[in-house]
Amino acid sequence: ANLKSLRQLNLHSNLLVTVPTSLASLPNLSRLDLQNNCLRTVPPEIQTLPFVRLRGNPLGKTEPCPQAGNCKASAAVGFVQMFLHAASMVFTVTSEGCKVVLACGIHFCFPPGATSDPLRICFRILAPDPQWVKLRHHDVLLSRVLELQPHGVEFRQEVQIWMPYLPPQSLHQREVVVRTFSGQSWSDLRTRVEQKRKSMKHVAHCSVLHFSWFLVVSRLVQNECKVPTEGTLLFSSVDPNIKVIFPPGVTEETRSVKLQVLPVSAEEIEEITDSAGCRASPLLCLSQDSLVDFLRPVRIQLPLPPGVTGLNLDQSRLHLLHGDLEGQTWDDITSQVVLEFTHLYAMFEVSHFSWYWLWYTTKTYIGGIAKKVYERLRMYQVNFIALQRKKDPEQVLLQCVPKHKVDPVLKKLQDRYRGPEPSDMVEMFEGEQFFAAFERGISIDMDRPDCVDGRLSFIFYSHLKNMKEIYVTSLVDRKGQAVKGQVS
Repeated sequence: ANLKSLRQLNLHSNLLVTVPTSLASLPNLSRLDLQNNCLRTVPPEIQTLPFVRLRGNPLGKTEPCPQAGNCKASAAVGFVQMFLHAASMVFTVTSEGCKVVLACGIHFCFPPGATSDPLRICFRILAPDPQWVKLRHHDVLLSRVLELQPHGVEFRQEVQIWMPYLPPQSLHQREVVVRTFSGQSWSDLRTRVEQKRKSMKHVAHCSVLHFSWFLVVSRLVQNECKVPTEGTLLFSSVDPNIKVIFPPGVTEETRSVKLQVLPVSAEEIEEITDSAGCRASPLLCLSQDSLVDFLRPVRIQLPLPPGVTGLNLDQSRLHLLHGDLEGQTWDDITSQVVLEFTHLYAMFEVSHFSWYWLWYTTKTYIGGIAKKVYERLRMYQVNFIALQRKKDPEQVLLQCVPKHKVDPVLKKLQDRYRGPEPSDMVEMFEGEQFFAAFERGISIDMDRPDCVDGRLSFIFYSHLKNMKEIYVTSLVDRKGQAVKGQVS
């Protein structure tokens, strides 16, 4: 009775197992966030609300398989557990089900009845190959690739997978998901993030009905909803000031819409543009599962850039930019839309989805500036390290390290390695390929699959170890003449 004026209720990430049906009867409620809880069932009165957010809940799923801590209980009912050593690459699953723990820390849980006949399963842990591991803009890779065979096998019940990953310490307002490859395209699975009590390791937990390739990524937080013919409202959980309003009659058939937001600080804009007069709103990316434009305009609300309000707004300095999905082209569409303003927000209508960005500046052409800023927001500042092992100078360690990690890495290696100072700082994209060339009388001492024309191939991933150790050789006799090679 005391909640009749309540408009928004945020209950995400609270380990809820039930919610009361009475929430559906609150007259003024326009947003109910129940994401990332433990809800296996939700009252239909709540589940049909257009503004409820349920992502990250195990809706409709049975209780999970016994965990490692329940060994005695699982053994009592005949639930088999297998712990594989590092050399094992194969195991067999029967109709009774089992739990499998790999040496690398990956866990599987096959419930009873997942397969009717004994099934031989092979697995591999692979280094990510950029030729087919396609990261989207602003994605960060947090694990190696897990391949499970036979590909495409359909299980009768969902198999659960727990994949360890390196937690992103410096990444905020993002989420961790398991991504899987169907053989043609990548898609993200509904994922729960857990932390093991004893080891404190972070694991990503998902459920699947088939086997293929899997990896863990950190992506921009993704809010999504179904848009029915009656219309609906979609908020950003990163910045609730950003919302998208779908009016009644906007579509003939229900379609799925996704929203992602990339916050950008005023300091970042000023540093990249070298101009204190440039300011920008967060970036908004909208996408949908339909190729058909909406039947009616969709209304978008974005916060005005920092320091700009309806009181001091000079409309001639405000620009609305539209970017393609790759961020390569940014068009000023200010003259093509009707911008409306409040004290804190700008509103406009669109009929198709992509990137949208508000800029406030005295510059007249800002498409090129926006492209430059967008690229820099995706880049990492890194240094290259080349060190020789003290006990064996022909063994060389090469590593590409984010700038803020250089000193800790060198301190860790200084007892066993020596070498020149790190390289000058350069900027690289996540997943970008680069090569280390050996010059001035030295070369790699063996044939390697990652060596092309005498150059060693690397792929930069900001949260993985970009490190290789190799042996080098020289045509000159080192006993008679010193060899001062170079890595570039």
